[in-house]
Amino acid sequence: MSKGGEMLAPGTPTDPFQYIDVRDLADFMRTCVEKNVTGKYNLCGPQGAVTMGSLLEESKRITKTNTKFVWASPEFLTAQEIIGEKAKGNLMPIWQPPVGDEAGLLLVSPARARKKGLKFRSLETTIRDTLEWQKGRPEDKQVLKAGLTMEKEKELLGKLRVA
Repeated sequence: MSKGGEMLAPGTPTDPFQYIDVRDLADFMRTCVEKNVTGKYNLCGPQGAVTMGSLLEESKRITKTNTKFVWASPEFLTAQEIIGEKAKGNLMPIWQPPVGDEAGLLLVSPARARKKGLKFRSLETTIRDTLEWQKGRPEDKQVLKAGLTMEKEKELLGKLRVA
């Protein structure tokens, strides 16, 4: 995102998206230990609060870039072996199609955990702090271990243009 230009975006802008800032997770774990809270909880952001489009638009706003999103359907991503059974590696680590076997993955409620003390930082805070953290890492650590390479993304964008 911070490089600007065209960016491959999975699915549609309205696809649901859930995440949790690891600091919120750690705070909840501390609360559970301190208050002897036990049980099973969905530890993710509020259901329906964020979409893939709102995540990307907020990231664009924070980075102050001219990024243009090129949306790719699950069918295209599956055919390119980016998602699905034939995917080679963790190429779309933050997204799951909202249909199929994994559909419910991004549709869970953290309400039970909230009642026990789970709190959330804003999407803006999480994006801004993650970007600052990434930029502050040594250069050799800034290459991500998951996701598309710039070369693979460029190749896919080219295929989408002719499709």
